[in-house]
Amino acid sequence: MPENTKTSIDELIANKIAAIQEYEDDIPGVIIVHNASNGSVVYMSKRGRDQLGVTNEELIAMGQEYLIRFFNPEEAKQYSPKLLDFLQRQDENEIISVFQQVRVSPELPYSWHISGIKIIHKDDNGIPLLLMTVAVPVESVHELAQKAQRVLDENNFLKKNSHLFESLTKREIELLKLFSKGLTNESIAQQLFISEETVATHRKNIKRKLNCKTNYDC
Repeated sequence: MPENTKTSIDELIANKIAAIQEYEDDIPGVIIVHNASNGSVVYMSKRGRDQLGVTNEELIAMGQEYLIRFFNPEEAKQYSPKLLDFLQRQDENEIISVFQQVRVSPELPYSWHISGIKIIHKDDNGIPLLLMTVAVPVESVHELAQKAQRVLDENNFLKKNSHLFESLTKREIELLKLFSKGLTNESIAQQLFISEETVATHRKNIKRKLNCKTNYDC
């Protein structure tokens, strides 16, 4: 990249940040300016830096490590395609929102945030250069926080127990779906044209593999 081009981009970023700093204290959330090409942080408002306990220079030095350090990588896989599609549309007037799991340190649990994301600058070819995100903790909205926490608990449950589910055979998964509907051994046997004893054996094996004590647990 020519030196004069790099200088103009640096000046652009500095001007954008200066404009944001004028009103960032009035925004009810954390403002983050990202490099659109790799997601690294160019600037974060003071409220966010105070929450994370870092300086803006430290955030910039982290590069893409910022994403790994503070965000749930498994959750990020779910909204990354949405973000990529958004960037490909290159529409400066479009705003997308995503739920993100954030934690300020590895010792603390993830908490839900809702983030609004917008392109704030593109190059001469229309390629997005800078993104601005405004992140708000979901805990500030009580009912939404409860729903989000249930989703988080379910995700954690699935991650913790997925290996147990994967131990089931295709036949056992088929039967598990029927068990979950509350069907009796007799009705399942009639539906699958097998004996009740076979159904009972499958039920026993499924409970053993899933570490379930009751049918309700399954």
